[in-house]
Amino acid sequence: MHLRLFLIVAALVGVAVRVLAGTEEPFSKPADVVVARLEKRVPIKNASAFLWNEFSQRPEMLGFRSYSTDDWAQNYDAFSTELVRKAKASGLEAESLSGVLKLVLSTREDLAYLPVGAYRVGIGDHECWIVLIKWEIPPRHFSKPKITKDGFRLETHANGLGHVRMFAYDMNTMHSVAFNTCM
Repeated sequence: MHLRLFLIVAALVGVAVRVLAGTEEPFSKPADVVVARLEKRVPIKNASAFLWNEFSQRPEMLGFRSYSTDDWAQNYDAFSTELVRKAKASGLEAESLSGVLKLVLSTREDLAYLPVGAYRVGIGDHECWIVLIKWEIPPRHFSKPKITKDGFRLETHANGLGHVRMFAYDMNTMHSVAFNTCM
C-alpha cells in the first residue's frame, strides 16, 4: 500500500514540478493519466452518486484540455495503453483493466471518448475498476454546408472534450455496477 501511495504522489509531484516551472500544462499527455486504488468500500445503493461526487471534479477530469474529437480513436488507444501500463507497474489488475477499457469503448455509441483515469475500488460486494472518461459529440453532427467554386462540402471543426463519464465495472465478471455522466 505504501508503494502505491508513493507512486501516486511521485506522479503528481512530477506533474506539479513541470507546471510550476512553466514548462507544461497539467494533465496534458497520456503519461499524465491517473491509476490508483481507493481503500474505501462504497455501498452499492450509493454507487452512482459516489461516482459523480468523488470523480467528476478530479484534476484529470478537468485537464487534457488540448484534446478534442480529432483523432479520438488513436488517442483512446494511447491513453488506454498508458492506463494499463501504470496499473501493471502499480501491481494492480492490468489485464482486467484492459478488458474494462474495451467494454467502455463499446458503449460510446457515436461519441468521442478519452480515458483519463482508472481507480480500483470496492462497491458493495464487487471489486471494480472505475474508468474516468472525457467525451464529446463529434463535429459531423454540427456540420454546416458550404458551397465552394468546386462544389458542395461540409465544414467541420473539432470539439473540445467538455463532458465527463464515470463507469464502474466488476473486474471479475465484467458486468456494469454503476455509471454516471453529465449531459
